[in-house]
Amino acid sequence: MQGLDFDVDCWLSREEYPMTIHVVLPTANQASVVWVTDRLAGFGLGSALDTEKIRYLRDHKIACSAWGNKAFLIRDEFADRIEKGLIILSGPEAIREVMKRYIWEFVLPNMPQSNARRPESGLILMTFLEERPQTYIASVYGPPVITCVDNRAILGDFETPGKIFYEYYWENASKALHEVLLIGIHIVRLAHEMKRVYIGDPNAWFFKDGVFQQLAARELEGYVKLSKSLDGHILEHIHKAQPI
Repeated sequence: MQGLDFDVDCWLSREEYPMTIHVVLPTANQASVVWVTDRLAGFGLGSALDTEKIRYLRDHKIACSAWGNKAFLIRDEFADRIEKGLIILSGPEAIREVMKRYIWEFVLPNMPQSNARRPESGLILMTFLEERPQTYIASVYGPPVITCVDNRAILGDFETPGKIFYEYYWENASKALHEVLLIGIHIVRLAHEMKRVYIGDPNAWFFKDGVFQQLAARELEGYVKLSKSLDGHILEHIHKAQPI
């Protein structure tokens, strides 16, 4: 399948709902992938907490998450059905059909969409069933649209200024794992700096050598420091502009 960039805005009101952001970036050899999101979740009436948005089912070789309205309900019901054997994942076509059926049977009846043209919710599934990880995205707006993403994806806070690192710097980097991690973390950290009320601190996972794992807190701290220093370098060069 030819690589596909799948950019989806979750279309939530910035004033009314806490946002989220998911950035999925592959490495140069496509055998490794980085998934960076944030940790802020809103629970209504102005309350929020720091939590894990990616649910990893090691025994089933999948990870999943969601964005938009009722994101945790969408994610957990899907993961619970997999753990109970009610959902069986195999090849790409079968996975798309399973996700489509789940959206029809559970998501749409329980969470009707107020605007058929704008997806208010979506499901993200990453599978590790073959040598290369694969990412599937189900957007919920009327008939569900299931996309198999072969390249990169950014969901949630689609308008983040950090998107330039997704669109430009990732394309021009060598795409080694450590570079892709920094780019993904930098995007989410910038989104956090711009919208602290809606988006939390970065949280990074990555797939390498057949293992999907979370970046350790100390390692994440190092990448966040690099991200901040990158801001400093850019501002330093701006200050060096020739006065007129």
